[in-house]
Amino acid sequence: MNKNVILLLDILTTEQVYSLNKLKIKLAERNLSLKEDQIIELIVQTLYESICYFKMEKRDKCTKLYKCFKYLNASNNIKYLDNQKVEILNKTIDKINKKLDISNNHNNIYRENMEFLLKIKYNLELTILQFNNSDEMVDDKEKIEEVIYKFIFEIKNYNYVFEIFKTFPELINFKSHNNKYILDDVITKYIEILNMDNNDFDNIYYEKIIELFINSENFNVTKSYRDSLINRLLLVNNNLNINEYSRRKNKKIRFFINNIINKLSNIEITDKDEFFSNINYRYGIQDSYNGNFYDKYKSSNNIIINQHIIDMTNKYTFTVDN
Repeated sequence: MNKNVILLLDILTTEQVYSLNKLKIKLAERNLSLKEDQIIELIVQTLYESICYFKMEKRDKCTKLYKCFKYLNASNNIKYLDNQKVEILNKTIDKINKKLDISNNHNNIYRENMEFLLKIKYNLELTILQFNNSDEMVDDKEKIEEVIYKFIFEIKNYNYVFEIFKTFPELINFKSHNNKYILDDVITKYIEILNMDNNDFDNIYYEKIIELFINSENFNVTKSYRDSLINRLLLVNNNLNINEYSRRKNKKIRFFINNIINKLSNIEITDKDEFFSNINYRYGIQDSYNGNFYDKYKSSNNIIINQHIIDMTNKYTFTVDN
């Protein structure tokens, strides 16, 4: 292993450091002065070499490697990545895949290490997705979809999914290459799970994912789409009567569905006439209420002629200018 890689691994093992600036200080204390982009390069190299030297038959999961992603996945640190570093990350994923492919042994140590390597791989994929998105290099919609769906439907780790949408809030409204919203498939999977026995974990997991979408301030919904979601959930609610759940489970599911229906009903609709939306964008017209601007004049109860401001809130008005 490179001596700087060994040094970084030692710091990650012995120190509780999670910010890039503090890591820079700790490295300098050990006579290794690096700039931010050089530290990120060292972290990338550390991941690669650690996987190269990783032994599947030994119980040494190198949990310190998880700390690397605290630096890599921070949104303000992605700027230090470049194509060369991402190429090394992709080589690391290839190394992981090769180690998983030759792992025919299924004893406990191998299973633990396989699980560990998969988590490292998924974190690497998330990092690469962040890099691609930040540089506006992602043109392959199917690739983005593949990564998102892998996290939601295969990994089933809520914290990972939460991190994706926290980092890329616009993906809440992502449509697949088949012009289908992710939430549609989440609800479909949730309904499928409800019709199966002994799936309490998956049941709770998909409820949390649905809430993640619905509760997001970035979640946009048209009237037709909102109505279709509500109708699907109403149908599920009606079908609860024919399922052989315990009374407690039936009540819990019904409470969740009614709560989601209520939230959907109260979500602000984004439907707007396309023509007028384009005019608003072209001329910079604000079509929402600016409370701070109006409230300071409202308190005076006066018409302020000298500032050309007239209170017309009680009158019907229209304009034909820009």
